Amino acid sequence: MQIGCLLTAEAFQSSSRIRRKVIIERRRKNGSRLLLPNVSSSKKSLYVHQPIQELTSITDEKAIEQDHRIQEEPTNENSEKSIVSYPKHVAFICDGNSRWAKLHQNDSSTYKGHAQGANTVLNLVKVISEQYTSIQYITIYGFSSENWSRSRNEIKDIWNVVQSTVSQVLNEKLYERVKIHVIGDLDDERIPWSLATSLKNLQNKSRIGDENKKVALCLAINYGGRSDILQASKKLARLIASKDVDGNDDTCVEETFESLLSTNGIPDPDLVVRTGGEQRISNFLIWNIAYAELYFTDTLWPDFDEAELNNALQWYSHRERRFGGRREEHVLRKDSSIKSKQQIWNCQRKPFLSS
Repeated sequence: MQIGCLLTAEAFQSSSRIRRKVIIERRRKNGSRLLLPNVSSSKKSLYVHQPIQELTSITDEKAIEQDHRIQEEPTNENSEKSIVSYPKHVAFICDGNSRWAKLHQNDSSTYKGHAQGANTVLNLVKVISEQYTSIQYITIYGFSSENWSRSRNEIKDIWNVVQSTVSQVLNEKLYERVKIHVIGDLDDERIPWSLATSLKNLQNKSRIGDENKKVALCLAINYGGRSDILQASKKLARLIASKDVDGNDDTCVEETFESLLSTNGIPDPDLVVRTGGEQRISNFLIWNIAYAELYFTDTLWPDFDEAELNNALQWYSHRERRFGGRREEHVLRKDSSIKSKQQIWNCQRKPFLSS
């Protein structure tokens, strides 16, 4: 019995040494240095929890993901500010422009708030495209179909800001680095014809050289999640009635329905960020964000800078995405063929950047 205990203890120690050696060797190959959990660092960068690769036995060299976590920090000072669990698609509900304007000026005009909010959009797009290259899609909730209930003066301010922002994008040639796509009804007669034309032209102009663009900026203008679902449902019903789609094939129906949404070809958001303190989604991408992580902050949108973005991404890095299953069922290994429901959906869609 004592001999058995000694052998077990030696085996455990040997397993631990081998496990640690494998982990360190893998991290060295990845060009990163290990940090123990909860170890403080003076460097203000984002750390992420990454599953440790455990060995199944002393002699088994095949590693499996476990619940233990380590923190990893890039060793290259000029490397991308990236974390292992970066979202591919971040969507923003840009709330707080009017309240920001009231705090920074005496009159009742909202123009200054919306103008500063537009600057925030441009700054974030530039930062993400240059420093956070793992993020490939950015969606901005610019004007909802329900915003028509606002005052005529504020709506006019919003359209003026959008028009000046389009001009700025053209002057800075941002469209050469970022693909721009508008989701929403631009054919609405309430939208100034010149503005709708400018947005469509910008969208077409940005499609030149798609293969060299790493980021897609999706602007939701005159957009509503319910109306998008409604118009797609009507088209789907006509296709089923004409026998172009098999109504008994649920997979075919779902794929066809998604292709009829204005977001066709765009992967579902991984992270939704809402500023301004409210905690609701306000009819935003309600089909697409079924499994998105929702991050709310009191920060008003014009004040949402890179530091605030870092806070949101750090929060996201600690989220555990299971897509309705158990954690152990959704552990994704680098050499595994297991795919989550989200990944399967994305694979079924035509990649937007290459469309």
